[in-house]
Amino acid sequence: MSAFVTCLMPAYNAAATITDAIRSVEAQTLGDWRLIVIDDGSTDETAPCVAALAADEPRITLLRQPENGGVSSARNAGAAKAETDFLCFLDADDTFTPDYMERMAGRLLDEPDLAMVCCDAFLFTDRPGEGSLGRCSQKEAMIPPITLERVIARQFQIYTATMMRREWFIRLGGYDETFRTAEDFDLWVRLLIAGGRVAFIDEPLAWYRTGQKTSLTNDAGANAMRDNIRRALDRALAADPSLKPVHEIKARELDYANALHNAKAALLDRHYTEFFRHSGRALDCGRNPKLRLIRLVARLSPALARQLVLRTQ
Repeated sequence: MSAFVTCLMPAYNAAATITDAIRSVEAQTLGDWRLIVIDDGSTDETAPCVAALAADEPRITLLRQPENGGVSSARNAGAAKAETDFLCFLDADDTFTPDYMERMAGRLLDEPDLAMVCCDAFLFTDRPGEGSLGRCSQKEAMIPPITLERVIARQFQIYTATMMRREWFIRLGGYDETFRTAEDFDLWVRLLIAGGRVAFIDEPLAWYRTGQKTSLTNDAGANAMRDNIRRALDRALAADPSLKPVHEIKARELDYANALHNAKAALLDRHYTEFFRHSGRALDCGRNPKLRLIRLVARLSPALARQLVLRTQ
């Protein structure tokens, strides 16, 4: 089988992990690939490491951006240099299984009406003594069919183990560069709104690192991630008002999580007025008996309430 695939690999201070990521591309059973590594303003040895590997492999291209623009900007810069029919995406601290490209490209070749294909992945960490933590689908719902409503409801989770037709990437305008997190979710939502069909290969064809990411996806905190998810949800609702019921449910969940996070932060920082405001907002969005108890304790002894929060972190 012959297919042409470009892998886009954004990298920011990823010298410790990027060799393994690149080697997993070099090990592909499909030989007609290109790899574009976008060094997004790294201050470590990422660029020299990639350059050394590229010196012996003409299929690898290193692009350097002088400043850290974020994962969306980096991937778009790489995609602008791609000339292949298919694009896939790999973080600089994750890896592919050897048959990833062959299996994913094969599905796109077999089904010309597919816009994108995704797959399951193994989870792993850097902690000593830990190998695979199981499959992504064992932790998060990844059950077809893949529809806009199911993706928004998080009944099908989004990971970067995807391969997309370049024509669709161009049609969508690539990644929204205002998203430094949740960029994959936003791209999927826009693709599904536009009528793109997505298929799922129910096999782990990649290794996805959990916990502290060394790739660009670690640029912002959890609240920023939720805010970006909310922006993508609002855009979907504007395009399809029938999504209002599921939008309301997910928006409420996001508001609750943000309010709870802000309440904890305010209490630990001794900003008690802010704590009561944010915790009240959280309780408006969802039940939380433990939070109600902490609010009661905080009225009597803020120091004790802080200790309760610290013990539950």
